[in-house]
Amino acid sequence: MTLNPIGDMPVMVDGDVVSDSFAILMYLEEKNPQHPLLPSDLKRKAINYQAAYLVSSSIQPLQSLPVLVVSHQDF
Repeated sequence: MTLNPIGDMPVMVDGDVVSDSFAILMYLEEKNPQHPLLPSDLKRKAINYQAAYLVSSSIQPLQSLPVLVVSHQDF
């Protein structure tokens, strides 16, 4: 909780604190252009963005305890 007050994981410390998987990926991509994490081909890069969005908006929230607790209270 000290590094990230809202308690999200993961957290990366590189001078500043960066949290959220996608934000960390983009940070590393921009910081180290000589060693890209994403393909240079735009179509392949778009597929990577689609997969990241799918995980962050569809799959990952279902594994999050706070989301499950709130969802359960609605029923």
